[in-house]
Amino acid sequence: MTIHCENVRFEYAAPDGAVLALQNITFSVADGEFVCIVGPSGCGKTTLLKLIAGLMRPGGGEIRFEGTRHEGLLPSAMVFQEHGLYPWMSVLDNVTLGLRFKGEQRSDREEHAMTLIRQFGLSAFAHRYPHELSVGMRQRVSLARAFVMKPGVLLMDEPFASLDALTKVVLQEELLRIWKLHRNQVVYITHDIDEALLLGDRVLVMSGRPGVISDDITVPLSRPRTRDDLHRADLIDCKTRIWRSLEAEVRKMVGANA
Repeated sequence: MTIHCENVRFEYAAPDGAVLALQNITFSVADGEFVCIVGPSGCGKTTLLKLIAGLMRPGGGEIRFEGTRHEGLLPSAMVFQEHGLYPWMSVLDNVTLGLRFKGEQRSDREEHAMTLIRQFGLSAFAHRYPHELSVGMRQRVSLARAFVMKPGVLLMDEPFASLDALTKVVLQEELLRIWKLHRNQVVYITHDIDEALLLGDRVLVMSGRPGVISDDITVPLSRPRTRDDLHRADLIDCKTRIWRSLEAEVRKMVGANA
C-alpha cells in the first residue's frame, strides 16, 4: 500500500474566521516505509496525522491509499504520547480490545495478543492493571495494542515524548525490533531530530503557520541501526540540515515566549 498526500490543505473554524493550518502538503509513504515528521509546535503535524487517519477531512487536495484491500479506507492504528489504556482492564484485555470489536473469538484474540505481549517483554504482566505498571511499560502495552491489529500503517504522535531519557532509548530499540518483524508503514511525529534519524527511512521537515513540508531527507543508514550511527559524519550533516530548516522559526518562538 502507498499513501499519497497531494496538495493537502486544512482550515480550522474559529470565532474570528477560519485559521489555515496546513497548505500544499505533498508527499508519499511507500509500502513498509518508516517516515518521521519533525517540526516546531503549532506547524500542523498532529493535524496532518489525523487527516491521514481519516479522523478529519482535508479542506483541499487529496489523500489516497493505493493497494488497500479495505475499499479505499486506511487500516490504521494510532499511538499517542499518552498511552490511553483503560484503567479497569488488565494488560491482556487492553491489548485484545480492538480484536474484540472486530469479532474475533476470545481464544483467538488472546493468542494473538499474547504473541505481542511476549514480543514487548510483558508476559509476566499480562494480568496486571495499568496502575501497577511503570510509564514505560504502559506505553509498551499501547504499542502492543496497536501492532496486534495488524494495521497497514501505524500513525504515531510523539509516543515517547513523556518518558525519561533511558526509558525512551529502550523503547526506541524495542519499537525498531518489533517493527522489523511486522514491517508496517509508519508515520511518526517527533520533536527530537536524533530520534527521527535513528528510526526513520525518511525525515519530513514541517515548518510555518500554516504548516508546509520544507524538506524531505532520505536517511543514509541501512538497518539494523544503533545510537552510535548518529555520530557518523553523514548523519551529522543530516542533523545540521534539519536544524537549519527549523532554526529561524524555533528561535522566533523562543524569543516570543521569553
